[in-house]
Amino acid sequence: MATIQDLLINEEFSPCRKWIENARAKQKTWNEIDFACKENEDGLHKFLLNKQEDDFWTITPLDWHALVNEIKKVEELGGVGFIGNPKKPLMGVPTHPGSCWIKYKAKLENPKSNFTYAGIKNIETSSQKIISQLELTTLQDDPVRGMVVGNVQSGKTANMSGVMAMAADYGYNFFIVLTGTIDNLRKQTRERLIGDLRSENCNVNFTHLDYLSSKTAFPDRLQDLQLNDNSNQRYLTVCLKNSTRLKDLLNWLNSNPKSKEKLKVLLIDDEADQAGINTKDI
Repeated sequence: MATIQDLLINEEFSPCRKWIENARAKQKTWNEIDFACKENEDGLHKFLLNKQEDDFWTITPLDWHALVNEIKKVEELGGVGFIGNPKKPLMGVPTHPGSCWIKYKAKLENPKSNFTYAGIKNIETSSQKIISQLELTTLQDDPVRGMVVGNVQSGKTANMSGVMAMAADYGYNFFIVLTGTIDNLRKQTRERLIGDLRSENCNVNFTHLDYLSSKTAFPDRLQDLQLNDNSNQRYLTVCLKNSTRLKDLLNWLNSNPKSKEKLKVLLIDDEADQAGINTKDI
């Protein structure tokens, strides 16, 4: 019998987990899923034998019941709290094997990453809900603003990478992350994000741009970027919350009006509790 950790994390059982998740997405009840949507234990046994022959599944009926029960527990825990516009439809989670989200999720599922099944599901669900609240274009409405709150060492950066990966799949092409006031920490954040978002055989390609200003030279000028709707290029800049750096970034963003119109921007303040807006009377 496999351990619960093996059932939830190991690649060997990944097709089983995906089958269960897809069945749940189709509104199947947990009782139905417990027997693989068959009538009884005999039906489940035949289903798993067929899967063993056709798709090389290795799970036993006993392990199947254990896996279904654990995934059910994760769902019943409720995941993260969320407040948003209930009128906005929930966007689907990208499923293409080459999508940025799927590539990033595979990194989370690597046993060396130390993420649990429940943790990965929370990142997926919260990223999906955040993306669903955003607007790819602001021609008609104002930019959408929101806030994510989490405890120290609770996976906020992993959640941030998840949001960016899904946004890249949905067509956002420019990502601005505002970090604190120390350049070494800014570089660490940049390397972490680029490491999360770059993958082989991915449908999109991330490039990071540093120290943007009106003096930026080729090939990092705004007019040099590939921003057309059919482009697979995505751009990330991690900027200090420093008045000079922020002014330089604004000057760069306004340096070419034609290219600026093509930007689909997701801006994240990674240190909202540091160097924030001065709200004192001036």
